[in-house]
Amino acid sequence: MAEEKTTATGDKGLAELCSYIKKSIMSRKYDHAECALRIAKAMESYPDAAEPHNLLGILLEESGDHCGAMRHFRAAWALNPGYRPAHFNMEASGSFFVESPNIKRYAFEDCDCGPREDEIPSKKSNGMSGKIFRKEDGRA
Repeated sequence: MAEEKTTATGDKGLAELCSYIKKSIMSRKYDHAECALRIAKAMESYPDAAEPHNLLGILLEESGDHCGAMRHFRAAWALNPGYRPAHFNMEASGSFFVESPNIKRYAFEDCDCGPREDEIPSKKSNGMSGKIFRKEDGRA
């Protein structure tokens, strides 16, 4: 039996929308107007969901509207501060240091963001505590 995908809000419909938009954009063969219409309908159906704003941000970034994209990434993050894809996309789109400007990487879903901080194995300490102590005169 196949496992059903759900989103941060636990909704199957939003998960299907995320998958559809991801496949469309990744294939580079998509109708911008159709994708925008589907996302707008999702925003109407799920006004408190972060996913449609994140998807619209990706769509706008792909079409060259960087300011509009950042606006929707911020809206997604404001609706759900724990929604990792919006944070990932804000960081990636707002960075001056891009690994390769010709290759754009977006987070459509949580799994696109990489491992969580609590899933990364910690490195063994080499005896350094990592704390900085200030002297009385304010110097480090």
